[in-house]
Order: sequence, then structure tokens, then C-alpha cells
Amino acid sequence: MRPIISDPSLAQRRVFNENLLAQGNALTRLSTGYRINSGADDPAGLIASENLRAVLAALEAESKIVDRADAVVRTAEGALDEVSELLRRAEGLAVANANAGALSDPEREANQREIDAILQSVDRIASTTDFNGESLLDGSFSISAGGDAVDIPSAYARDLGETVVDEGTINEELYDLSDVASGGALDTASGDVSIAVSVIREAASNIATLRGDLGAFSRNTLSAERSRIGAAIENVSAAESLIRDADFAEETSNLVRQSVLGDSSRSAIAAANNANTQILSLLLG
Repeated sequence: MRPIISDPSLAQRRVFNENLLAQGNALTRLSTGYRINSGADDPAGLIASENLRAVLAALEAESKIVDRADAVVRTAEGALDEVSELLRRAEGLAVANANAGALSDPEREANQREIDAILQSVDRIASTTDFNGESLLDGSFSISAGGDAVDIPSAYARDLGETVVDEGTINEELYDLSDVASGGALDTASGDVSIAVSVIREAASNIATLRGDLGAFSRNTLSAERSRIGAAIENVSAAESLIRDADFAEETSNLVRQSVLGDSSRSAIAAANNANTQILSLLLG
């Protein structure tokens, strides 16, 4: 039976290659910051990490929707604030025209022309206020987030200040803010100024109510959704990081250890090769 002759250098080369592989893995984890860089690193961990990343992507999309809704609310609320200012001015002019004895006809007509300009500005704001090309104040827009929604009614003069006079009688009349314009049924220079004032005040109340609805939606829905999504993103990110991220202290320690072992393996291989050379020299000598 032939004796089995073992070559020590072969074993040393195998250990050396294993050290090089471990050192390369440690360098990869330190350079990428991830413990899992391929499925071979941790199959189960990779699956869990990818699932959490999908959840995180969905949460970030929800966060963008909330931010967009908040931007829409702020845009609409800013425009409605301008309308409120205009209506306050219109009410003052109408009240002034109600005091017929204190103003001349030309003065009352001048006030009415200013009211006309205000109504035109209200309609202009209603027609030009938009977000990303979508009109906000024409009565067609609705803001939704977190399963809740708020409709934004029309802010055109014809859709504000609806007031019923002599309700339930044969003389019942329905007026709106557009009737306060020159030539309208409630022209403050020639019509029933007291009803005109009531219509303007009702229009201002409509705008105030809408601003309140938008404010409540922003505070009670958008803020709550933002807090919920923020907490969820924080928790999911922490869970995903715990699974996938590398422990830098551990990997640095592994790198140093594998470097030392690699140097030792090189020395051992050199010693084994030297021993083989000496034995061969003796045999041939």
C-alpha cells in the first residue's frame, strides 16, 4: 500500500483563499454600508428587507400626496383671503351708498363703479386660481387625503351670497352677488341697497365658511396624516436598516482579523514551500 503524502502548502493555500474571501466580503460591506449585498449573504433577510423597502416606497408616495394636498389648500386659501378683503371693501361701499342723504348721486355712482371692479376681481380670482393646471375655485375641484375629502365650491360672484327675499310668498326673490353689479337688481346706486348689503355679507360668510372648511381639513386631516406617515416611515426605515445595514464596528474588526490571518497564511505558505524545497534538495542531492 502506497503511503499518502500530504503537502502542507495545499492546506495553507486553501486557508489563505478563505481569508481572502472573508476579507473581500468585509471590504464590500464597509464600502456599501450593507450587510446584505446579494441573496447569498442572507436569503431570508433579503426577502424581508425588500418587502420593507416596498412598504417604505408606498409611504413616501403617500407623504408626497399629503404635501401636494397641503400646497393646494394653501393656494386656495390664499386666493380666498384676497376675495374676503375685496368683499369687505364692497360692503363698506354699499353701506356708504345706503346713506343717500350724505352722498351725491355722482359719489354713489363712483362707489358703484368701484363695486363693479371688485366683482370683476372676484371673478378673475375664481377663474385664474389653479394648481398644476387644475382650476381650484370653479366648483369642480376636490381635495382628498387619508380617506377624507373636502370639496371647494365655486367662488364666482354668481355663486356667492345667495339670499332669498320674501321667502314663501308670491314675491319671493333669489339674489346673488352678481346682482349687485351696475344694472343689476341690487345696483347700489339705484336699487335696494339694504338687500345688496345683505347679499355682500352672505357672500363674505360663504368665503369665511369655505376657508374654515379648508383650515379644518388641513389641521385635522393633513396634519394627522403627515404625523402618521412620518412615524411609519421612521419605524419601517429602522426595521429595514436593522436587517440590511452593516455593523461598521463588527466589519472593521473582521477586516483587521482577516488581514492578520491573511499575513499569517502567506507566511505559512512560504514556510511550507521552503520546507518542500529543502526536502526536494535532499532527495536530489
